Amino acid sequence: MIYGFAQEWRGSFWTLGVLLGVFLAGCSTTSTQVKKSVAQVAEEDYKAAMEDLLSGNYTEAMLTFQKVSKAPRYVRWSALAKLRIADSLFFSGKYLEAGQEYEGFILQHQGDPNEAHAQFGLAMCQIELIPSDMWLLPPPYEREREPLNRARVELETFLQRFSQDRRFDRAHRELKRVKDLQFEFVNYVAGYYESRGEPAAVIVRGEYALRAFPERSVAQKMDLRLAKAYLEKDRIRDALRLYEVHLQNGYSKGSATEREVEQWRKDLERIVAEKESGENEKDSGSPAP
Repeated sequence: MIYGFAQEWRGSFWTLGVLLGVFLAGCSTTSTQVKKSVAQVAEEDYKAAMEDLLSGNYTEAMLTFQKVSKAPRYVRWSALAKLRIADSLFFSGKYLEAGQEYEGFILQHQGDPNEAHAQFGLAMCQIELIPSDMWLLPPPYEREREPLNRARVELETFLQRFSQDRRFDRAHRELKRVKDLQFEFVNYVAGYYESRGEPAAVIVRGEYALRAFPERSVAQKMDLRLAKAYLEKDRIRDALRLYEVHLQNGYSKGSATEREVEQWRKDLERIVAEKESGENEKDSGSPAP
């Protein structure tokens, strides 16, 4: 866990739970006596489980919600109980299992009015699964950032599908934080390979960073790190291109870095000109007799 969203989310969840309970309380079916009886039992069990959930008795709540979730599909409490199972797991700190339940709800109940809650919960689970020791792992363990990448996907899905949801602004802020973390990790990995003298690996991370996080990359001088790696691989024209873009956009205007980049640009322009001159002379040489 890296953020600890469970406690932060709890307040908004309680409000949502109460509102949903009030709304659904008037939705019991009147089709037949048998159906009404099933619905009434499910409603009573659901409300009892909600009391346990609100009191922090997550295990008891989950057991009762599981019972309610087995009610026939026409009983509205059945689908809602499945969502509350996910909530119980989330507040128990079982984020992997909670995420699976939220995802299952989304797949099985598309179009349900509570789908936004499930999508937001799925995103929060992925954020909670981001390992706090990710920065201590060597880059060969880059797979450890899977929850980080998944969090971005789920947050973007939420923002695209539920723009009118009351959690929209919150999701937007979390997406920014997730993107910051993604870039910081790529930057960290690039620095790791730079320190080991592996420019090819730096190039892979640097090019990705400039495509995916252009503003963050420039702010952290990733373009200059990439230019240096290009030079180490004798990709002079690529390095020159980055230096020119850096200067044209004034990324380090008025600083010592700008003067250093300007000097690199001049040196590389001279080298490129000499190479082109040599190639032209070679092409225009006297033909063999």
